[in-house]
Amino acid sequence: MIRRLGLALASVLLVLTAGCTTGEQPALANTSWKLTGWAESTPPPANLTMTTRFEAGELNGSAGINTYAGTFVSEVDGSLTIRLGPMTLMAGPEADMKAESIFIDRLGAARGYRINGSTLVLTDADRHDSLTYARG
Repeated sequence: MIRRLGLALASVLLVLTAGCTTGEQPALANTSWKLTGWAESTPPPANLTMTTRFEAGELNGSAGINTYAGTFVSEVDGSLTIRLGPMTLMAGPEADMKAESIFIDRLGAARGYRINGSTLVLTDADRHDSLTYARG
């Protein structure tokens, strides 16, 4: 009887956990990404190339007109902390500068990430998708 109960319990657990994943994310270190979308009503300007490269605890890239650098900490559970640091101070057209500001604000506010194949999505503190990248 106890053996059957144990088998039944094991079967129930197997059904309940089927399809569940550990939620572990691949490491961000040594990856490069190009922005393809963001959580704004208009897409990122096609004339700007916005990129992020994650290295060993450091990140850098192009915000479209200016380049930036900073540090990051990521965990396999998909949590992320970004601390932006130095940024160049080049000027550009007003619309491009506004887009760059949106990108930098969203990047600095990222609190999570997930990688699915060749796509990286950064999420905000409310776990809403914020920035979407393709491998690049």
